[in-house]
Amino acid sequence: MIINTRKSSILGKVIELSSKSMGITFSQIPSQLSPRGTERSGSVKVHVENLESSFEVTFSFRDGDDGNPVSISGIIYSREEELVRRLSETTAELIQKDIQIQDHESSLDDYASQISRDFEELVWTRELANHIQQTDLRNPLFELVDQIFPTLLDTIQASQLSLIQYGSPVIPSGENDSFPPGQLSFRHVGNEILDQDSIQSLLKRYSHQARQHPVVKNQCSTSQIGQLRSFILVPIHSRNEEFGWVLAINRTDSADVLPSYSDVRKHDRHQPEFGTFEAGLMQSSASFIASHAKNSTLFLEQKDLLVGIVRVMINTVDAKDHYTCGHSDRVAAISRVIATNLQLCERECEEIYLSGLLHDVGKIGIPDHILKKTNRLTQKEFHLLKQHPVIGARVLKHLSQISYVLPGVLYHHEQINGSGYPEGLVGEQIPLAARIISVADSFDAMTSDRPYRKGMSPEAARSILQKNEGPQWDEAVLNAFFNAWEEIQKICLDSSLSKASLQTTVPADLISRAVEMTHTGIGVESV
Repeated sequence: MIINTRKSSILGKVIELSSKSMGITFSQIPSQLSPRGTERSGSVKVHVENLESSFEVTFSFRDGDDGNPVSISGIIYSREEELVRRLSETTAELIQKDIQIQDHESSLDDYASQISRDFEELVWTRELANHIQQTDLRNPLFELVDQIFPTLLDTIQASQLSLIQYGSPVIPSGENDSFPPGQLSFRHVGNEILDQDSIQSLLKRYSHQARQHPVVKNQCSTSQIGQLRSFILVPIHSRNEEFGWVLAINRTDSADVLPSYSDVRKHDRHQPEFGTFEAGLMQSSASFIASHAKNSTLFLEQKDLLVGIVRVMINTVDAKDHYTCGHSDRVAAISRVIATNLQLCERECEEIYLSGLLHDVGKIGIPDHILKKTNRLTQKEFHLLKQHPVIGARVLKHLSQISYVLPGVLYHHEQINGSGYPEGLVGEQIPLAARIISVADSFDAMTSDRPYRKGMSPEAARSILQKNEGPQWDEAVLNAFFNAWEEIQKICLDSSLSKASLQTTVPADLISRAVEMTHTGIGVESV
């Protein structure tokens, strides 16, 4: 008969089971067997006895891939022939069942290992997605990598994990692309097995192949590149743009580095090689990183565009009347100081700053002869001038990203007693941003030169503000203004120096800061 035995120890189990099922005592007689691992012949002698007789038989077998012949031999009398036949059949049947059980157990181990790996990937993907969601788009990509790479290093069991980032996104065109495509930045986690020069050599050799699919190499020659034994290389790309690479180096040979929630160590017959599981996690991570890099690029482009629009508007207003040049800048700076003293949050302070910059943008629609008139305005001209808050709000309402400036722009000429314009709002009906800008705007207007008069001193303007607290200006806002008096005087002094040197354009970094703060809603450090 032909059966498939995997372990000679199965015979011991068979002897025990046969004894119980046939009512006969079998006992194994020790014999020397060859070590497991190669094809060879072996035998086990078994002593068989019952109430009437006893005899010895020999099980001869040979381990191999094509099935193992088993024979029974010995001194067998006719009256024992049926007993031996039953013994042979029972032995073959039980061995075959045992083999089936082992096959099922092996399959279960494989399934358990795969489930554990799938769980690892799910946990890692969710963790990575949370990091991406909570990461400020303005922060360097390295900050995201510092958060996610340590866990990824442990999960894929690598000695070194490296991010290679381009200075700016590139569009690969083919196999003959020069590498590197400009300045490279490196970030490493784990043991530094390869230095930057070695990594660049690796990228030059495998980058084109890795753009098609992840490159997984095991059993690398140590003479190839330093101490390199194995690696995974995947690109960080989004559609047709490439941002850099993620490189895992040298699979570790210890499962102890797996995270505590991992079940892989329980089921996986560990091999110190990278496989599809590790490559899949690397590819998923690179995709998330590419998504973040792309979003960061789009954010910066949008921010630069918005900053440019704001600067154009401010410069256009200043260009219409050299007497008011720098007015918007000073109003914005004073408004931010007042907001800070009112203990508003940093984002609200920057919103008010940007509102102050744009508060007079509606004067673009006011005729020059009215803005530059050197004597008193007629009632009709004053009525036209009072339309500039409405015009400004109408212009800015199409910029949804900075819609928060609209209340300050539209209502900064309202007064607490309801005598202001354009809607005659009373008290707290007037948005706080508008009440703040109103004080800053009035103070700067009183202390600045106009075509029809010279500006008054800061002290004289302060006295007027104090006298009109309540009817015209908000009491709490004025208190915050007076508490910051020294800082406000410094703003006026710096503005005078800027005028003397003809530096009247609002600094781009201040506008950029305000746009960043208000557009993302996430604080940044002071500049």
